[in-house]
Amino acid sequence: MIVKKFQAETETEAILKAKDELGSGAVVLNVKTLKQRGVFRLFKKDVVEVTAALEEKEFINGIIIKSQPWKIKVLIVDL
Repeated sequence: MIVKKFQAETETEAILKAKDELGSGAVVLNVKTLKQRGVFRLFKKDVVEVTAALEEKEFINGIIIKSQPWKIKVLIVDL
């Protein structure tokens, strides 16, 4: 499973960034607002962070299989 974090000014923008990079199969795991810290927080806006994931897939003899080792072993034995 591929897990990545994306930051943007709004939740919608962050989700669109995730969908653009990971594809339409991306799943949003978490959304949180990060408040700016330090002296410069007066000049910066808060940021929204979206954590998104995508299931990895593997190819065996042209067949797309989700990365689950027990299924891969069964297919290799059946071939």
